[in-house]
Amino acid sequence: MKNTFLLIFLLFTTISLSQIKYEKGYYIDNSNKKVECFIKNMDWFNNPDNINVRLNENGDTKNLSIDQIKEFGIYNTSKYVRVKVKMDRSSEIADKISSNRNPIFNEELLFLNVLVEGDATLYLYEDHNLKRFFFNKDNDSIKQLVFKSYIIEYSKVGENNHYKQQLLNNLKCPSIKISRIKKLDYDKEDLRTLFEDYNNCGKEKTSKSYEDKYKRDLFNLSLRPRLVSSSINFVNELYNYDEIDFGNKTNIDFGIEAELILPFNKNKWSVFVEPTYHSFNEKITFIYDNLYAPPLDYQAEVKYNSIEVPVGLRYSLFLSDKSKVFVNVAYLADIRFKNSYLKINNEQGTNLTELDLYSDNSWAFGAGYKFLDKYTIEARYQTSRSISTNYDNWFSEHESLSLIIGYSFL
Repeated sequence: MKNTFLLIFLLFTTISLSQIKYEKGYYIDNSNKKVECFIKNMDWFNNPDNINVRLNENGDTKNLSIDQIKEFGIYNTSKYVRVKVKMDRSSEIADKISSNRNPIFNEELLFLNVLVEGDATLYLYEDHNLKRFFFNKDNDSIKQLVFKSYIIEYSKVGENNHYKQQLLNNLKCPSIKISRIKKLDYDKEDLRTLFEDYNNCGKEKTSKSYEDKYKRDLFNLSLRPRLVSSSINFVNELYNYDEIDFGNKTNIDFGIEAELILPFNKNKWSVFVEPTYHSFNEKITFIYDNLYAPPLDYQAEVKYNSIEVPVGLRYSLFLSDKSKVFVNVAYLADIRFKNSYLKINNEQGTNLTELDLYSDNSWAFGAGYKFLDKYTIEARYQTSRSISTNYDNWFSEHESLSLIIGYSFL
């Protein structure tokens, strides 16, 4: 069963990750010619310096660099313009913050992401941990909105918030109060709202915003009951026991999952943690075949209760605005309850062996379907792990296959 599941999982992963979607867009070349095309939408986390285009949806792919195009866009989703700007790349990482309060500008050729367009236009540039906002007004030259952290003394960090003065000087509107600018963060949503309000301040509303149509909730909290088929077996080399196999047992376990959607690549990637109560309790009779005595019937009892805590990465493929399929992989830590044990008694009921059980960590692989961002069904396989890790002569395997039903309430 587990081999079949892993084969399906790997096949599904390969198909999902190979999906390439080209969306209707355009680019403007160096001769100012606008070319209608299809652009591979990467929902860029870092601003790109090249794009892949097709003149028709199933045509040949052509790569265009920043030197070849002045502008490109995906309709109703995003727009990028090529500009030569002065930009400060001072780090905001704690151990790399400069002691210089002033920005250090260097001229660079960049694709800037247009966030809000109008009488005043807001742009964004991102490169890993670097985030810089730019603006211009009434088609003036594009300038960086200046924010910079710097070391004052004894590791105390100050902030150069010159961007607030720039906005006060340029975005004058009766509805935009000084108190609002003073509280304004160097943040995408705060700045976007401010520029939209300014562009819509007069009689003529000029504001146009570019928002990824794939934007969804960035956090989900879900109840996740499941039907679990699991198995446990033990082998002891010292006492020559045959394999003590407790077979497959089906239980109902219960978990709660917190999922954080990563804000790039069209929200296809997320990380999750899912504490889950798990139990396996069973008694069996097995034969102890000693070379020096007749075979004897022994009784074995296993009780294993734990909180499993998978921490994982999930990839989703959207089928429509209402549904998606996904695959995930997780590293699973197992926190056992104190009353987890293996007991072995002889025919007379005398206790011969009692082990306190402790578990290794393991891996989990899942694939599933989600509807309306609320209802989930998932099949998950958890790889074999030892639950007798603190005993040298005892070897054990515990693995499971689950069918999970989920409901997202947040």
